[in-house]
Amino acid sequence: MCLTNSHVCAFIAASVNPFEGRASSAAAPLRRPLMKTVAALCVFSPCRIKGGIRQPLKRHAVFQELLIEQDGCLILEKAAVESSPEEPLHPPAAIPAVMDFSIRAANVEDCKDIARMIVELAEYEKMTEHVKITQRDLEQDGFSKNPFFHGIVAEVPEQLRTKDGHTKIGYALYFYSYSSWAGRAVYMEDLYVMPEFRGKGIGKALMSKVAQLGLAAGCNQLNFTVLDWNQSSRDFYMSQGCSDITTSMGYHCMRCEGEALQHLAQP
Repeated sequence: MCLTNSHVCAFIAASVNPFEGRASSAAAPLRRPLMKTVAALCVFSPCRIKGGIRQPLKRHAVFQELLIEQDGCLILEKAAVESSPEEPLHPPAAIPAVMDFSIRAANVEDCKDIARMIVELAEYEKMTEHVKITQRDLEQDGFSKNPFFHGIVAEVPEQLRTKDGHTKIGYALYFYSYSSWAGRAVYMEDLYVMPEFRGKGIGKALMSKVAQLGLAAGCNQLNFTVLDWNQSSRDFYMSQGCSDITTSMGYHCMRCEGEALQHLAQP
């Protein structure tokens, strides 16, 4: 059997906690065989590790994660692996079934990624022609003295970044409103997770955080809209205890914009 970088990476992913960078105790019996595998790979792929120091390569190089034994433990290190221009670069590690991610409040530095994901969401909803917002708009409207909206982002560790290098892989935008029947309410404008990270509980965590923030602000309702053809999202929301008030109460979402709004505003 010919050993390749991908074979060793798959073996590493199965044996090492990728979020701590150190092999678990369960992997201890595998140390010697695994080190032999890595050593064999280093022979056939010109990876230069001498005395624990990574040596620079003259040709184009990419970084490959390897295991180095140190103080009786296996340490996840990055070493330069030579690659010819015609050879494809190695993609990020496969996304694990149990995802390590964090949810935090958005800041102004996140606006570039939020703007990117807004476009991705519009593409998914087949409505890109309606997107007029820019990164600058988000910076001004969400992070001024009196913000029009608030946001949270979902982020993954660097080793789980996308093939394009993104670690911010989901977001939610929300703002506070008021119900003349129920009082304070929170409106969730957007909820989005990049396709390759769905099914990992990230969307649920984002929505749960918006609900937590709403309750902390004294809100009694969480309101949002969903497209009628998006049955998977509708099923998800229903599974979380939400109700379809278009069906149960007959409400329709109405809008006035553009010239109609200008005309409406005339005295």
